[in-house]
Amino acid sequence: MTFTLDTHHDALALIPYLLGYYPRNAVVLCALDPTARDNAYYPIMKIGVCARVPAVIIDATLEFIDEFSPANLYLGWFGNSLADMVADRDSLDVLDTAALAAQRMFDAHERYPQSGYVNAALTDYSDWIAVRDACAQGTNGLTDLRASGVVASYRQLASSSAVVQCVFQGRAPQEDEPIAALPRREYDVRAPAVATWQETMRHLLHGGDNAGACRSLLWNMWKSALHRYVAMPGGDLGSLDTQAIGYLNAGLSEPEIRDYVILYAISDSHEHMNHGDMASQFDAVFDRRKHPSRHLAPAIELLDYVATWSADIDPAAYAVSGYLCWWIGQRRKAADCVRLACASDGSYRLARLVEQALQADIPGGGIRVCEL
Repeated sequence: MTFTLDTHHDALALIPYLLGYYPRNAVVLCALDPTARDNAYYPIMKIGVCARVPAVIIDATLEFIDEFSPANLYLGWFGNSLADMVADRDSLDVLDTAALAAQRMFDAHERYPQSGYVNAALTDYSDWIAVRDACAQGTNGLTDLRASGVVASYRQLASSSAVVQCVFQGRAPQEDEPIAALPRREYDVRAPAVATWQETMRHLLHGGDNAGACRSLLWNMWKSALHRYVAMPGGDLGSLDTQAIGYLNAGLSEPEIRDYVILYAISDSHEHMNHGDMASQFDAVFDRRKHPSRHLAPAIELLDYVATWSADIDPAAYAVSGYLCWWIGQRRKAADCVRLACASDGSYRLARLVEQALQADIPGGGIRVCEL
């Protein structure tokens, strides 16, 4: 989609929506093209900043322009304290130099007949200031800058037309940068587990006595795994053989088993759990939820491990892990798990549900899975 920038610095508030999360302790380079049509690609590069902005930002900025040939460029420094950032003159000089070098590259290079603009600013998500204004500060730093009226509220930028467009489209940045979910293992390694999953799925799909016996086996496999690795965490997941992992992945294809696993993870009281009336048990957990269950972390660890052995077309383990991560507020990892699940099966409803909850900024624990 195209975005309407009321001012060049609206890009500072737009960047978190383009990234999908609020960058922190980082410099972000964002290419903007006012002539772009719908579904335009906005190249972005984020560079982590520890103590101060490194001089390598200058070369990185010029390489970024050379690679993507943007019409316009915005540099945003996102930190924790605007006062500390303004006091860091060396970092400001680096950013100012990078912006000037980029503008000269725009002005001089034949690939840019209509010279684009380059802007740079810094923010702590409370207030913001342009780099050029920050470099012109007096001896009292931020105090002088506030008095001169060049420090503005970030909230004003966050109400710009571009941000309103994102909100209307259902986009909402996550608070933190995504934690990458573990990718699947090489196929040669997980092939035995995938073969077990395939054979088990055939039994389930064909129905009959074999399907009933298969479901009983899958129930027992999951109950055993939950007791061994979740109720009493610390077990070596590497002790699971590939056949057992194949059964566990197949078990998650059964909605009742999947919901049982989720309910087990979000509830500390599992002694009286059964797979009869799952909806009422979810209601009970929702009514008394105050603190995260001690089962959540080991359950997510188990699901993550099982997911790495899953078939390319099997979304279940990643989707369930994503749901649990979303439940406890690990939105970054939830988004990554959901991405992997949707790549396996774009129509898998649990993954789509979590994806929509993340986009709408719905807090974790707000959806009952058994209603699917």
